[in-house]
Amino acid sequence: MTCIQQPDRHASGHSLMAQLNMFGNQLSRLPEFSNLANGNESYDSLAAKIKEMLRDPIQQKHFLPHLKNLGFKA
Repeated sequence: MTCIQQPDRHASGHSLMAQLNMFGNQLSRLPEFSNLANGNESYDSLAAKIKEMLRDPIQQKHFLPHLKNLGFKA
């Protein structure tokens, strides 16, 4: 299984950050992850929380089926 790698300071790190941002934003709007929000937390705040979680290879596994549905190719 391929996981999202930690970004580095090279050009590939920039595209990786773009992917983290894109998928974090998309995942934050899925009803399946509304339980991660605190109270009336905004989508932007939830997206930031999910993006942090996506940086952790262990936590990524929780998101992988949804990432694949959104177009992530592992």
